[in-house]
Amino acid sequence: MSPADDPIDGAPESSGSEPAESGQPPGMLKDFVTLAKPGITAMCLFTAAGAMAYAWATGAELQPGFGWQTIAWAMLGTALSVVGSNALNMVIEREGDKAMVRTRNRPLPSGRMHVATALTFGVLTGCASFWVLWHGVNPLTSILSMIALGSYVFVYTPLKRVTPQALAIGAIPGAMPPLIGWTSATDRIDPVGV
Repeated sequence: MSPADDPIDGAPESSGSEPAESGQPPGMLKDFVTLAKPGITAMCLFTAAGAMAYAWATGAELQPGFGWQTIAWAMLGTALSVVGSNALNMVIEREGDKAMVRTRNRPLPSGRMHVATALTFGVLTGCASFWVLWHGVNPLTSILSMIALGSYVFVYTPLKRVTPQALAIGAIPGAMPPLIGWTSATDRIDPVGV
């Protein structure tokens, strides 16, 4: 059986330039980082942190116990949600990504990573986000995070190929990180947060 036929992860063991260690391809960590879309993740964290800072700086009524520990949990949970969304987005778009020069070398269309591996990564990070935000921040923020993930993966992503209205629909999950930051600090949805 060739490495590409491996039912576990379907990725070749080596790119040819570096020896594989521990049975893992040398570029596997890089491929997981690619699935996470670090630029998008950083942007979402920046806007969530900005909303928390705004709530704190403007004297908004903060949730009881809000402080550095809550901020750390909020940032971790938000990052996990965005990473899960991005990975699941790449699973859904893998066939279309093969046709575009900009995306055809991503882990899934290039064949370096098996779909099941990326799907598992996306589901686990998304579920971890829900748990972290529910227990470390508040249930409202956790629910908003899942709405953002669900609307990005299951509404916006499939509609991108069907209608230009997908851009307007995509604004909903795109606007969620600041709202998630606001609810992380205040535990409420109010006009300022919206």
